[in-house]
Formats: sequence, structure tokens, C-alpha cells
Amino acid sequence: MRTARHSSRGTHPALVFVLTFSAILALHAPLLRLPYFWDEVGYYVPAARDLLLSGSLIPRSTPSNAHPPLVIAYLALWWKIAGYAPVVTRTAMVLAASFSLLGLFRLAEAVANTEVAAATALCTALYPVFFAQSSLAHLDLAAAGLTFWACAPI
Repeated sequence: MRTARHSSRGTHPALVFVLTFSAILALHAPLLRLPYFWDEVGYYVPAARDLLLSGSLIPRSTPSNAHPPLVIAYLALWWKIAGYAPVVTRTAMVLAASFSLLGLFRLAEAVANTEVAAATALCTALYPVFFAQSSLAHLDLAAAGLTFWACAPI
């Protein structure tokens, strides 16, 4: 039934993801080259750079803490592919934000319908806290996105 609903309404997840990523990237375009902020430079960026350069999950240039290394490894991978630069970091995080919003869209669609899901994703994307976090190298966005995906039906 879920497949029939998706195909009849045209809300293929890949299309939603591409549209979401394009919109968020366009909205963040003037901000993508901003330097790193204090909390990014305080832990996340140095830890990801240490992983990129040494392959160690335990950072050496910043005190280690209990944060899981998923986002750090994600950033190190993108830096390996596209180069170490704030624009690469911010674009990678916008990609993660789009993944989070797709999870939210799928969850809202399962609970209500496609129109409610689109409005929910749009309002969340434009919510100032989510908007600001969607380009920063923090763990919060990934935690929210993985929570949405964990709650969304398959």
C-alpha cells in the first residue's frame, strides 16, 4: 500500500531528497564560506582533521571526549574526497540536514499525508535553530536525523 501511495502521488524519496538539498544549499549559499565557529574549532573540526591526517579515532590536537565519531568520520571522508575547506564542511553538513529532513518527511507522511509531510519538512528547515545547525559541524543534526529515520516506518 505504501509503494502504491508513493508512486501515485509522485513523492519518491530521491526526489524529495534532491529538492530538499537544492533548497537548503541555495538558502545557505552566502554562508558556505564562513570560517568555523568557536565550538566547531574547539572540538569537531580538529578531531575530524586528526582522523583525516592520522586515521586515529582518538583526536590528538584537542582533548578527547565522549562524543561518538560518526560525524567526525563523515567530515573526514568528505575532506578526503573534496579537500579540507569550510565550504566542503558546510556542504557536507547541508547534505546531512537534507537526509534528516527526508527522514522527518517520511515520518510525517506515515503519520498524516504528503501535504502535511511537506509542510512539516518546510517548517523545520526554516526554523531558525534547525537552519543555523544545518551547516555547522555539530553532532546535533545527525542525532536528530538518525532519530527521525529510526522512527520512520520502512
